[in-house]
Amino acid sequence: STDEAAAVNARSYGRVALAICPGWLLANYLFNVSLDYTSVSSNSMLSTTSNVWTMLFSVCFLGEVVNPLHVLAVVFTMVGASLVATSDAHGADANAGDGSWQGDLLALLSACVYGSYTVLLKYCVPDEKNGLSMPIVFGFIGLLVLLCGWPVFFFLQATGIETFAWPKREVLGSLALNALVGTNLSDVLWAYALQLTTPLTATLGLSLTIPFGMMSDAALRGKHFSFWYFFGAMLVLAGFALVSVADHAWARLTRRTHSDGEETAASSDDDSSSYAS
Repeated sequence: STDEAAAVNARSYGRVALAICPGWLLANYLFNVSLDYTSVSSNSMLSTTSNVWTMLFSVCFLGEVVNPLHVLAVVFTMVGASLVATSDAHGADANAGDGSWQGDLLALLSACVYGSYTVLLKYCVPDEKNGLSMPIVFGFIGLLVLLCGWPVFFFLQATGIETFAWPKREVLGSLALNALVGTNLSDVLWAYALQLTTPLTATLGLSLTIPFGMMSDAALRGKHFSFWYFFGAMLVLAGFALVSVADHAWARLTRRTHSDGEETAASSDDDSSSYAS
């Protein structure tokens, strides 16, 4: 019946949300906490290692094939993000903040958890052919956080790790807009990209905030950027473009190399036959 089908669907969504929610929460929490203990530049550079973790986990758990162009795309993105993190528009405060190994470790753990959560999401919801809708999956994740997050909230408040405070009225509108667009909409769009492509492509796509942010700042705020900032942003853009065509380009390259090898072998056989005669 329709009610039974709805109940089965609800259980399916609940199981996926239960599997995804801990990694999603932990990755975001560790990322934000690490900012209290290390510099923004260190946090940004270590966060780019999520590309490496995603690539490794995709090979191990999804059986994806990685070719040298994928590795090169990851290198481009990580180097580009590192250049951007260490050289801001005026080169003044890119390394502001005191770094510590605890903060660096938290940022690295966040990147690792993010990579595992991304691959797990791809494994649980590879596409919509299995009847699961990505917006509903994130709706169940939000419901699970709302219903089961209270013990964590009270624990953090009681231990003093995180002290609760009501936000000021002036920022409530900005917080609501950020929650709807910056968190909800962006996560759902990213998850759709994850379904349509691969975890590595979707993860590298997040780094496009660097060149797009640079262009928007230049156009809307008239900011000027250093050469290394611009070069780093272009490397990030090149990394994403490369990973987008890596499979097709590598297949063409290997086919061409194979055909050239066959032609060379055939030419050698012809030369040998002519010499023998």
